[in-house]
Amino acid sequence: MRTTRLKIKDIGILEDVNIEIDKPLTVFFGDVQQGKSTLFRAISILAGGSFPDDLLRHGATQGKIFLGLDEGSICRTFYRRRTDGATVARPIEYVKDGEVQRGNVVKQLGELFNPFLLDQDHFRHMNERQQ
Repeated sequence: MRTTRLKIKDIGILEDVNIEIDKPLTVFFGDVQQGKSTLFRAISILAGGSFPDDLLRHGATQGKIFLGLDEGSICRTFYRRRTDGATVARPIEYVKDGEVQRGNVVKQLGELFNPFLLDQDHFRHMNERQQ
């Protein structure tokens, strides 16, 4: 599965980012405090990772992380609870081949992002398939 797009809205210092990923290598560079680390942390959070209470951009009441894939997408949204101001995550939405995935989505994403969980000889088998 190939990554095609990364969208981040109101997460950390990032207000509205839309990155098309259409090359085999993507490099992020920039000055200090421009959001490079926030981009990478967002992917970890998207896959079910923990997040800080100040995840949402200052003044925002909602935020979103979206990863487009050639065979689907992964989306996680957040909101600031009115009663106490805490940041809350909605369930992760993982769509594969047009179908919303059910069950332990975090485990499914772990297997997607880390093929070694399914096959310890992943690179050897991948090389054999290419020959």
